[in-house]
Amino acid sequence: MFFEVRLSFPIPENVGVEGFLESGIPRIGNGSGRRAGPIGPAIPALTSVHMRTVHWLFLVGVALFISGIGFIIASARTTQVEAAAPAAAPSLPPVATVKQIMAGIVMPSAASIWDSVSTIVDAKGVQENQPRTDEEWARVGANAAALIESANLLLVGNRPVDQGDWVKMAKAMADAGQIALKASVDKKPEGILEAGEKINQTCDNCHQKYQR
Repeated sequence: MFFEVRLSFPIPENVGVEGFLESGIPRIGNGSGRRAGPIGPAIPALTSVHMRTVHWLFLVGVALFISGIGFIIASARTTQVEAAAPAAAPSLPPVATVKQIMAGIVMPSAASIWDSVSTIVDAKGVQENQPRTDEEWARVGANAAALIESANLLLVGNRPVDQGDWVKMAKAMADAGQIALKASVDKKPEGILEAGEKINQTCDNCHQKYQR
């Protein structure tokens, strides 16, 4: 199968082919200004104007190719940034009332912390209580963490009575819970006693102002 390739060049009026060849196209091979192709008729030699045009088109093609590569890289980076963005936390409405939080979390957690390190005097004598095993210390730590979280819950939604003392007292209870939590990790009974005193003082202050 053979293919024929032809390139056409405009020839100015009043100028013959030979004149056109003499003025614009250099002669190649047999001097006719045309060169024989292996798969078809002779092909006119390219002028410098056409060579500049081809060169310009090549540069434009290279620029577009580089621009396309840059766009692909930029798009890939944008996609990676979007994929790495953390998902927004779901918005959940508060359910428990303040009294339910107090009865279900605050009081049981505080009582467990108070009782974990204590001195009992009765007819049998004096009994010193404190956590002695890893499991007992872990139980104290769990109640301390629950107390801290309950302070956070008291500041969610419409639970705060005001933005003044209510917030300060909730934070004070959370700070006391942090002391108890650290003491449970370090296994220091004196730290539990310190936290117990602060928890008791915070509860008294809150009840004096807000308990109904």
